Amino acid sequence: MCTVRIEAKRDVCTVFAVITGLFGLFCFIHYSRRSFKLFWKKTSPRYRPLGWTRPRWAVVSWSVALCPTSLLSTNTYVSYLQLEFFHLNIALVVSLFETELVIGTSPTNPILRLCAMPAATICFYFGFVFLLSSTFTAFKYCLPFNMSSTPKGSLWRPVLYAFIEDFGAVDMHGEQAFRMAMMQRYETSFMFRRMIQTLSWCWGIGFLVTATIATVLIMILPVMVGFGVGWVTPFVCAAVMAALSVVYVKRSLREERAAWSKDHNSGSSIIEMGVHGS
Repeated sequence: MCTVRIEAKRDVCTVFAVITGLFGLFCFIHYSRRSFKLFWKKTSPRYRPLGWTRPRWAVVSWSVALCPTSLLSTNTYVSYLQLEFFHLNIALVVSLFETELVIGTSPTNPILRLCAMPAATICFYFGFVFLLSSTFTAFKYCLPFNMSSTPKGSLWRPVLYAFIEDFGAVDMHGEQAFRMAMMQRYETSFMFRRMIQTLSWCWGIGFLVTATIATVLIMILPVMVGFGVGWVTPFVCAAVMAALSVVYVKRSLREERAAWSKDHNSGSSIIEMGVHGS
């Protein structure tokens, strides 16, 4: 009986080692491809955020690791802030994910409840980020840093805006033309801004509710059941929110096009609404 238990524990450790390794490999490949597009001198002018000078992120990373006081240098500080917003958040999320799995699988007996938490932890992270950015946007605070193409000192924008801009430009190969179109659309259309802000609120609340429910279930259900629920629940909820978002976006864009067509001939178009609206 003891031998069976030992073998079962080894099997669990093996499973988590494979999961951690595969996820880490996938993230490394994806992150490396994005980094190549953003920082290689031949592709960076096409993919990097608007207003960037040639980035020196790799140099800055090593200089900070070897000498943290190098951040006090003005040039280093500016280059450091030029890291694309979505790229930075990918690094943070992967770090959280891998840290929990590594800690949970380090003991001889894996901490299954901790190993069930990575998906919920990511939901907590994005929930707080989305809600904070939406709050700052609603109160019209100014950005203390560059958020991808949005320069420091501009009015705060929802994190969802930066994620869409960065994902569309780099991962979907929209390049800087997509960034420019996204910025122009956001700045000139009040209805588009309202749609992004509403989605940001809904996703933030949805992420936090999902993470809370998943965490409670992980802690109160039997270990193996809680493990399965902890991994499945966030993805199911995210899929539901994505489906609802598609319906809402299609409806909002139809309303925007209708309003644009209606006001186009009158002169007081939706562009003016965008300039003077909230």
